[in-house]
Amino acid sequence: MAFKRSLWISWHAVPRAPRPPLEASCSSSLGNTVELSGYRRPDRFPSRAREHFVPSTDHLGNHVIESGKRRDSTVLVCPRAYDAQVESKFNPSLCYFSDPGISKRCLSEVASSFRRLKSRITFEIVLSSCSFYVFIEYSIIIKLGQANRRRPPIVTKGHHLAKSGVTPISNQCCRYRSCWFIAKDSKDLDRYYKMAKFSFFRRESTGRRLIFNLTFWGGHAAIFAYGWHSQVSNPNLFILNLLKFSVWTSRGAGIVLGVDGFLLLLPVCRNLITFLRPQLAWLMPLDENLWFHRQVAYSTAFFSMVHTTAHYVNMFMVEKTQVRANTAVGIMYTQTGPFTGHVMLVIMVLMYTTAHHSIRKQCFEAFWYTHHLAFFWLLGLYTHATGCFVRGGLPGKKVECFGYNTVRFTLISGALYFGERVWREVRARRETQIVGVLMHPSGTMEIRFRKPGFKYVPGQWLFLQVAEVSKWQWHPFTISSAPDDPYISIHIRQVGDFTKAVGESLGATSQLAASLSEAVRKGKSGENPRNASFVDITGVRNAGLPLIRIDGPYGAPAEDVFGCEMAILVGAGIGVTPFSSILKNIYYMQQKGNLGSLRRVNFIWINKDIAAFGWFRALLQNLEDMQTDKDFLTMNMYLTGKLDLDTIANIALNDTGAEFDPLTGLKARTHFGRPQWADIFERVKIGILEGSLFLGQESSLRTKVGVFCCGPNALAKTLKEHCRKATTSQVAFEFYKEHF
Repeated sequence: MAFKRSLWISWHAVPRAPRPPLEASCSSSLGNTVELSGYRRPDRFPSRAREHFVPSTDHLGNHVIESGKRRDSTVLVCPRAYDAQVESKFNPSLCYFSDPGISKRCLSEVASSFRRLKSRITFEIVLSSCSFYVFIEYSIIIKLGQANRRRPPIVTKGHHLAKSGVTPISNQCCRYRSCWFIAKDSKDLDRYYKMAKFSFFRRESTGRRLIFNLTFWGGHAAIFAYGWHSQVSNPNLFILNLLKFSVWTSRGAGIVLGVDGFLLLLPVCRNLITFLRPQLAWLMPLDENLWFHRQVAYSTAFFSMVHTTAHYVNMFMVEKTQVRANTAVGIMYTQTGPFTGHVMLVIMVLMYTTAHHSIRKQCFEAFWYTHHLAFFWLLGLYTHATGCFVRGGLPGKKVECFGYNTVRFTLISGALYFGERVWREVRARRETQIVGVLMHPSGTMEIRFRKPGFKYVPGQWLFLQVAEVSKWQWHPFTISSAPDDPYISIHIRQVGDFTKAVGESLGATSQLAASLSEAVRKGKSGENPRNASFVDITGVRNAGLPLIRIDGPYGAPAEDVFGCEMAILVGAGIGVTPFSSILKNIYYMQQKGNLGSLRRVNFIWINKDIAAFGWFRALLQNLEDMQTDKDFLTMNMYLTGKLDLDTIANIALNDTGAEFDPLTGLKARTHFGRPQWADIFERVKIGILEGSLFLGQESSLRTKVGVFCCGPNALAKTLKEHCRKATTSQVAFEFYKEHF
């Protein structure tokens, strides 16, 4: 017990600086001189902030204010200084955020960015380290004075800050989730909004994004102008043209919506994209099909509002001027065109609402079912131009109907999508049998099933349906096995309703997952850290394993790994699954002596939980053992979560001189905190330019380095930015992001 106590003090002792007076200056532990400004007690935070914090105390007696609603929030600690009754005893200079992933460079950049803004900030950086193992913990709190809380959350450098408040983020910084961020005055607040606005426009006006915006929105503007002009210049519609701007606007927006109806379905024709990807990937970013689908959806929503508003004005003007002998209500709610338009608007509200990222993540079923209302939306689109709503003619001649000719384009994409869905339904009727279920730590299970007769390449993904759970739901999962394996496998983390239901049906209960994770953390799975940390639960279910249906495979960016000279594979958490398939395939291809253009692989895996490294432990161990060229495959494991006392003691006792890492059982050592991407990219670039990575390569040749990412969007944005900065005339860093 005494040993644990001394170990804890050596690792987590917080230096107790004398309490500085408010509005005074002090120096942080990094030597940055900062100013102290007045603080509000947490119990005086606004109600929307107060509901996110729950005061408590830790085992050292420090008062802790931690988030009561977010699992991943960091902890705000005020060491022996917080008193809810006496404001003068609340010493903010000693409050800190405990986050092992913050780097010294990150803190310096945060401090310098605030100094550039001439903002008065208060923070104390606490550094804890241990001489016998490399583990550094930095802690920080940043907060400004009063603010106008009627304004929405502040946005800094393109990142949206949480409603509970977070600190600003630089390129190397992690996201803070539990700091109530307040501007000093209205000028400071306006400065942050201006910076956020310019950040958005700067992102949208650079590189390929600029080309897309000019082409996409410029094309839409041209189509709108064409529709406007065709209405104005048509002599047969001279009566309707008496309504002037409203009818011209509705006509222009209607033609744009016809084109969007054509574009909206093309990105979701998955089989067509998978077929075209190998031939056209160099010409257009087919892996961004869902992103393009969303851009068209945004355009559809905007021009639908313009079209609807203009038509409401049209009906008001028709009734007022008596251009036609109809009332506005009679036209808008009894005729075919307006009626189908209102039905389409209701469907769009349901689809757009449930398609929001937060709702889709929490309840995928709502998104899945409401998006199938698109069938009725398409019916409304195809029949919207019927009923001869837009009609006219020259005096003395027969009245003619002038519908929207763009509906012909929507029929083309509709036919393609209909054929796609029919083919998917026919192909997905093939049932296959589960041959194995393995339970891994952290609530992750591996399902192995017989090959249903289709061919796939490493990195591709499929749709899975378990009829015993739901006969209508199809969920996407990455294939984690290699083509040479005698089975197909997928890894499923039980975090949603569907995945939990699948786990329960296969015997992978939450109690089993919790006990396995705890055993791995405490080392109870065996004294040898290289033992595989999984449990075979294939025979747990007495009734036999259910039949499943799969649809796929579908193309993914990871297919391009073997076309690069060097590949940097970055996986975060369960995002490692596509790289599992790639690494397995590398294992088989090395045995065959056929690796194509690939000469170097750098595998980076980031996890919050130690137990998660057990998912692919056996695979990584086999890859390490069979490497004849030690430089071909480099593995780097990063642990961003906190360590308990038992784990710290295990590292301290077993790491020195050990052949294998005490946490993962691999030869590669585990790093603590987040990767320093700038240093990683710089080392790779220098190694290529100096010839240490590719011996014998001519300096005149341009080396292609593929950076493949499967993880959160924040990580992808960071990697993409570093790829852009590191690319030179001799080294090209090309970024690839997994999408579902």
